[in-house]
Amino acid sequence: MIVQRAKSILGADQSFLPATSLHQRIRGPELYERLMCVVVETMAQPSEGRCLTVTQAVAIVASL
Repeated sequence: MIVQRAKSILGADQSFLPATSLHQRIRGPELYERLMCVVVETMAQPSEGRCLTVTQAVAIVASL
């Protein structure tokens, strides 16, 4: 049963498991994108003329 479940998860294409999908794995590459979305939506504030780099966002997550 575990092997069959793993095959179905690995067999899913990219459109089945994007970061915005309700379908999710416990550990998968989309996890990091979901985490960044949560950080930006909850902690970042708009500021005229400024931008948040990926390095800055990762540093914020690392400090949590």
